[in-house]
Amino acid sequence: MLTARDTLEDKLIGFQAGSDDYLVKPFAMEELKVRLQALARRGLTSINKLSVGDLSVDLQTHLAVRGGQELRLPPVCWKMLVCLAKHSPNVVSKSQLEQAIWQDDVPAADSLKVHLFKLRQVVDTPFDTKLIHTIHGVGIALRENHDQH
Repeated sequence: MLTARDTLEDKLIGFQAGSDDYLVKPFAMEELKVRLQALARRGLTSINKLSVGDLSVDLQTHLAVRGGQELRLPPVCWKMLVCLAKHSPNVVSKSQLEQAIWQDDVPAADSLKVHLFKLRQVVDTPFDTKLIHTIHGVGIALRENHDQH
């Protein structure tokens, strides 16, 4: 919260209303900068679990669970799933996926297709609802509804 209200009561009301921080005007830009950096760090470390439908991806334990079943994924498929889950429900382009998996050392042309097939075998094939969707001409999306934009 950024405000000119500077009493203890004002600050307490601000925090009770859900503020993560409280900065009183006037303030030094350097203080605002370090407070924003601290809030950003706090936000990044708190996102350890990603969920899409009945799929849960735990970034700390490297565990993916769907419908109560643990999914066993090879390292490349894990990286692909994490990338898709982080961007869900948005579409991830082929080049974004390749960058997330292999950085600048992209292997043969069909490699992404092969790993995407393996990922679908584990994440989608045993289940009634498909979560991995090809958006033709755009990329791949991890979402409950294929028509979602």
